[in-house]
Amino acid sequence: MEREILYEISYFIMNNPGKLIRFLNNEGYRVPMNATTQQLNDIVADGLFNRKFTEDLIKFVADNAEYLNVAYTAIATAAAAVGQVIGELIISAKMAVFGKQQTYKAEVYSKELSEWQKDQAEIAAKKQMSLELSRMQSDIILDRDIQEEKQKSKRNMMMFGMFAVGAIVLTFIAKQLKDNN
Repeated sequence: MEREILYEISYFIMNNPGKLIRFLNNEGYRVPMNATTQQLNDIVADGLFNRKFTEDLIKFVADNAEYLNVAYTAIATAAAAVGQVIGELIISAKMAVFGKQQTYKAEVYSKELSEWQKDQAEIAAKKQMSLELSRMQSDIILDRDIQEEKQKSKRNMMMFGMFAVGAIVLTFIAKQLKDNN
């Protein structure tokens, strides 16, 4: 029934703009006589959130529309039905806002999570790079120590070789001196 009433109000707005403008101006609105249908729709839609306005409008439409056969006893029912539709629209609008807020919160959470994950990946990459540098530095130190050990071994071998050669030369010289004496 509420859809039928809204249909009748819509039809009345389209076909009786002058009468509606006079009604709205009597209700305290300042509506120019050349108002568009969309402007009238906006004003009526705003007014439908007010129960008194809704009852007055339905009564006015019933009084001024020959085709509309609404009994005055049904006006309260019609107003309640329109109120129910308006209530449903309000609930739908609130749910839409809530849904948008939830979506926004989810987007913010997703963005924060993404940033956190990026930060964690960056931290992990830095740790991995630090470990890699440490490993390479350990390899460099190990290589340097190996080179030093090789150098020490060469020096020791040279020293041993020089000792050995010196000992052989001294032995030879001593033998030569002994043989000559």
